[in-house]
Amino acid sequence: MRLLGAVLVFLVAVAAVVWLSLAVPSEGVTLPCPGGSIGATGPTGPTGPTGASGPTGATGPTGAGGAALLYDSGEIGVDGPIDSGAGGFSTSLHTLIILLYAQRTGSTANNVAVQFNNDGGADYDCQWFEMQDTARTGVRQAAQTAFNCPLSSPSTVDPPTFAVTRIEVPNYGSTAANKSGVFQAGAFNGTTAGDTIIRQGQIRWRGTAALNRVTITDTLKAGSRLVILGF
Repeated sequence: MRLLGAVLVFLVAVAAVVWLSLAVPSEGVTLPCPGGSIGATGPTGPTGPTGASGPTGATGPTGAGGAALLYDSGEIGVDGPIDSGAGGFSTSLHTLIILLYAQRTGSTANNVAVQFNNDGGADYDCQWFEMQDTARTGVRQAAQTAFNCPLSSPSTVDPPTFAVTRIEVPNYGSTAANKSGVFQAGAFNGTTAGDTIIRQGQIRWRGTAALNRVTITDTLKAGSRLVILGF
């Protein structure tokens, strides 16, 4: 009986040790611990207000406008008139610039006859102020068969010196109005430095057709030139 009781006591002790080893973890052993579920993501907050726009930068400078070359006779090789041609040139631009570099046979400066659109009728009016050396005069010509205000230098000047005339005609493509313009001209009238002529004035062509042809009807010396620009 004593032996049986001792065995029972031993078995109870062993069972107690086993139970304690399972219930209490030894040092350094991590026991699993199930975590809770992750909560749902909260709603996105409202978007903040848009910041104020910065100031607009200054506008850059406008580029210079270009001119269209409508006609260039080049320096004529032999004496004669100059005609921009019956085919005409573009009338889609606003302002016509006529540049004439002219010399004629003779010992003094001369007028140069200019016609528009091959019109030989009495349809040309012009008026100008003129200064020759130190003398000042005014000239008016009405109902002429050409403008006679442009200038040519004399052929006796050596080396050759060409007179310069600039005629400006706005709205030259109009088909409802006469063509008006302004001009400037200058020429050496001899061989001395003060022997010059300067002109400035106004022109009118009594024509309502679009201006698309310019003719110099006088005989100019070789080297003269007609250039026509449009803006």
